Amino acid sequence: MAAVASGFTSACAKKIPAKAILVMVVTKGLDMALEGLLEEPIQHAMEILNKFVNELSASLMEEEPSSSLQVATPKYREAFEHARRELIKAGYDGRQSNVYTPAQDCKVWGVSHGDGFNVCAPCYSENIQNGGMAMVEGPALLGLLAAALSPELKAFLASKESENPELSMAGVLIPIAMEKKVTCLFNPQSVDRALYRYKTKWSKVTVFYSNDPARRIGTAEYTVEIYAYKQKFTGEASIRFTNEFEAA
Repeated sequence: MAAVASGFTSACAKKIPAKAILVMVVTKGLDMALEGLLEEPIQHAMEILNKFVNELSASLMEEEPSSSLQVATPKYREAFEHARRELIKAGYDGRQSNVYTPAQDCKVWGVSHGDGFNVCAPCYSENIQNGGMAMVEGPALLGLLAAALSPELKAFLASKESENPELSMAGVLIPIAMEKKVTCLFNPQSVDRALYRYKTKWSKVTVFYSNDPARRIGTAEYTVEIYAYKQKFTGEASIRFTNEFEAA
């Protein structure tokens, strides 16, 4: 059934200090910024995944992991178990969100990291040989969310709706393959940088994430190149960590 993705975290209650603040600065053209998700508090990076999948589809399908496996194809079951094992090795051994189907041929779900904040979202596509799978960590999700909120990208897809009904935000942004395995966590004290390169059904997506420990701000810069139309979209989003991040 259609649903609004909620993961396993609730909205930030007034009595619970936020661990981080999402600061969306999505560029449109040269110097125009999105008026939207500005200064939004979050408790867990799973909330970034929730916002992302909700932007992809007005009729989002959602089901519990056990239910999705009961009717799954052998390729999906194998991919699901492989992802579970790989995530445990990488420290993602916490609670799992429901499985979302933002488009007919793909499934996305999130798994919490043992640190209590980070998340990784396996993205599975049934229509890829041997089952397409890409692992999308929190910093990459931040860039994908910024892209999904881009007024410029939304306007372009709307302009092509009658010409090409199959061209969708989900098809443009959901990774089905990752060029190179990259690992990076949200951490306000880190100086790590990561360049994520993904292939989607319609595009090439890159997200460059960097963190400034002095300012306690991480920034994700995205580029979306839609092959068939030779269109490129760029923008960025930031996350500002509060002192509650270490207190978790």
